[in-house]
Amino acid sequence: MRNSKKTILLVEDEALIALSSKKNLEKYGYNVITIDSGEKAIQLIKKETDELVKLPESKQIYHKKVENDIIPINTSHTVVEEFKDKGEIDLILMDIDLGEGMDGTQAAEIILREKDIPIIFLSSHTESEIVEKTEKITSYGYVVKNSSSTVLDASIKMAFKLFNANIKLKKELIEKKELNKEKNKRDIELIIAKKEIKFQNELIHANNKLVYQNKEKQKRASELTIANKELVFQNEEKQKRASELTIANKELVFQNIEKQKRASELTIANKELIFQNEEKQKRASELTIANKEIIFQKEEKEGLETLLKEVHHRIKNNITTIANLLSMQLESISNQEAISILQDTLARIFSMSVLYDKLLLSDDYSSIPAKKYLENLIDAIVELFQHNLYITTEKQIDQFNLPSKKLFLLGIILNELLTNTLKYAFIGKKSCFINISLTNIENQLTLTIQDNGNGLPESFNINDSNGFGLKLVKMLCEQLNGSFIIENHKGTRSIVKFFL
Repeated sequence: MRNSKKTILLVEDEALIALSSKKNLEKYGYNVITIDSGEKAIQLIKKETDELVKLPESKQIYHKKVENDIIPINTSHTVVEEFKDKGEIDLILMDIDLGEGMDGTQAAEIILREKDIPIIFLSSHTESEIVEKTEKITSYGYVVKNSSSTVLDASIKMAFKLFNANIKLKKELIEKKELNKEKNKRDIELIIAKKEIKFQNELIHANNKLVYQNKEKQKRASELTIANKELVFQNEEKQKRASELTIANKELVFQNIEKQKRASELTIANKELIFQNEEKQKRASELTIANKEIIFQKEEKEGLETLLKEVHHRIKNNITTIANLLSMQLESISNQEAISILQDTLARIFSMSVLYDKLLLSDDYSSIPAKKYLENLIDAIVELFQHNLYITTEKQIDQFNLPSKKLFLLGIILNELLTNTLKYAFIGKKSCFINISLTNIENQLTLTIQDNGNGLPESFNINDSNGFGLKLVKMLCEQLNGSFIIENHKGTRSIVKFFL
């Protein structure tokens, strides 16, 4: 028997946002299934496991290595089992920006061709053209991200009411159409019969009229024959005189052609001179416009860079203020569980603060040197635990740049794994050693954290772990399309791999 709760499919590529939204919606009594791409959402709606989805042309540049730009989509075993357990999907919450795959509006159009289902769009965009684009696809709702849970719940309920009203209206229209179909059929048969009688009467009248007109035409044809013979004689006389005039005209024409030829040659020469002058003026004008455009772009770029640096500076100051407040609170409490939670929170905040330090010093905000960022982050995290342990760290990080978004996710992963090591690996030990390496080989990044601690318990299974830190690491590795393992090896060794 199907669960009485409404089931919602949440399509969101940001793992942290998806996890937060899922928990908030479940508080309002909904079953929630999360998917991180439009292609997977389409496949789940079709209830197939091996379907091929055609990427839109605007996204094919990101999958040049895949033949014909066709990618196989396989939803995870967990999502399939969750779908079977929670039953048919009643509503879709669709994020518009979905990373490298098709965006939310393209996915929604394909889904609505397969199934009539209410879709509410989620986006941080508020531009009118984006809202109008979604309204052309479906009119069940558009919710701005970071709206309160109450607003989102109200939008979902309103979408259900509108969907049920549409279904009821369609049913009534079908019933009314069936009633009118029989009546229209009889009316059409009667109209056809009347038109057939009228057409036959018109044919009889037209035949009688044609007989009379043919007799008149024959009479006029006889009179025209006589007149034509007279005209033929007159035309022969005219042609004779015209032939004489033609010979005289040919001589005049030849003389005029010679004059026109000389005039044409002079005109062509003048046009060539005019064209050359116009080309010179055109090139001079184009150079002037190009110089003005270069000056304008340079001034605009300098203004934007100044504004962006000021924004990053203010954000970094706010993060530093929060970290200082938490540090003071950490010194004033004695509860070990609260201390552990605040240390984890401070480490995550330091990860953001270090990133903004690098943004302030970088000329390119889209790409940041990984080595300096991660080394500073490691030092900041270790310093939080240095008063409890004597820790030796060894850092082996390759020199290369990473996009700021991927580098931030990598910083959170490093923070969670290193914090876990410092909290649990060295209980009862005096000498603590940690080796951290990051290599970039043919655009494959490998992060390895090795300690000489107590190792993992024999009963440890990563799939059964309830710790928030390891769950967060697994989710962020999936967002990077990477892999994560943790194992006993001369202590504990954690390995994260993903491609740029």
